[in-house]
Amino acid sequence: MSEKNIVFGCCCCGTITITIIILIASSFVYVPIEHWGLKVDSISKEIDPTPLKSGAYGNSLGKQVYLFPRSVETINFMESYGSDSDEKVLRLTASDAASVLLQISFSYRLKEENLAELYKEHGFNWKTSIQSNTRSLLRNEGAQFRALDYVKDSQRIVIEKAFDTAMRKYFKDGVVKGVPVIEMIGFYLLGVDFEVTNGRDKNEDILNQIKTVKDQEKIAEESKLQVITEVTNTNISKLREERTAYVAVETQKNANLKSQKEVELVGVKATTNLLVSEIKAAATANATNFRSETDNLVAIKNNAIVTYRQETIQLVNAIESSTSVLEAQHMQAMAEIRATAQKNADIIVAKAKTDAYLNQTAALEEAYKNMATDLALTGEELNTLKFIKSIEMHSDDDLFMDVQKPTALNLQGQNAKYLNSLKSD
Repeated sequence: MSEKNIVFGCCCCGTITITIIILIASSFVYVPIEHWGLKVDSISKEIDPTPLKSGAYGNSLGKQVYLFPRSVETINFMESYGSDSDEKVLRLTASDAASVLLQISFSYRLKEENLAELYKEHGFNWKTSIQSNTRSLLRNEGAQFRALDYVKDSQRIVIEKAFDTAMRKYFKDGVVKGVPVIEMIGFYLLGVDFEVTNGRDKNEDILNQIKTVKDQEKIAEESKLQVITEVTNTNISKLREERTAYVAVETQKNANLKSQKEVELVGVKATTNLLVSEIKAAATANATNFRSETDNLVAIKNNAIVTYRQETIQLVNAIESSTSVLEAQHMQAMAEIRATAQKNADIIVAKAKTDAYLNQTAALEEAYKNMATDLALTGEELNTLKFIKSIEMHSDDDLFMDVQKPTALNLQGQNAKYLNSLKSD
């Protein structure tokens, strides 16, 4: 294989490996921590309304994830009004035509179950829409109050509550009509200022009125402070005397209570000692009774164990005796079976020998007849041959014959004697 082919093969393998890695990686979508995600088809842009929590999700080839914050979000209107920031202070015209600058902060959290509706309505510009819409909403709501109301503590609480109510209503069904996509967490009116112009106009008059009100409030507060100081000094002296008397009375009460508790303690100790002695006596008696009952139970159990051991020995002896009898019976039965089997075998063997001998005798008779015919033997020659053959066929123990020379071979008589000898065996 040439060097070019090797390089080409390595390049192909590397390309395939990288492609596989890219495909595997692209088949997963990831949702970072503190975010929710909406899975979106990359081609059709169709949104899966089920929100995804933080983590990795497979089987997502050809999918994208749109991320939304899971934590509490905050929008501030705190920057200088002259800046270009989206977070510059809120400017509104009060009901008395004064220009009021408000520093405002509010927090909210997106509702997990309605993220798809929020995206369908506002896309990725949902936060910008909220800033713009809430600015207009607060400007209209704040125009119902006078400039002086913003610096009066009692009225300022009313204004802040009105702003909070309007914001909660907007988040409930105003961001997406009829769908609560955002939960309001808190609304805060942090600062109030007034826009100053170069010429003397109504704004300056309003500011002077506000200054006059503040001065009057300051004088009233100083007067209240003096009265409070005098009352406090008087009360302190009175409270000191009352406290001294109270301490003396309580000290005496505590001394009396201490004496009473000491008497009660003596009684409690005596009662406790009595109870302890009674408990000891009862415990000793109970221990003695328990020990006696335990000894009785041990004796009963020991007697039961001895009885059980004796019965066990008797059972073992009975079993061993029965086993010996059964073994003797078994050996006797085996001997009888062997004797019967041997007898039957002997009978079968004797019968087999008888049948074989008869068959052989018949065959010899037929053979000698044929020989007499074929060889033209005389009767005396034939009888001699038969006699010699008959002698050869018998063993010494089974041979029965006369000592005289036979004139004729009595094979039938010899056969009968031989067969009887087989039966006697």
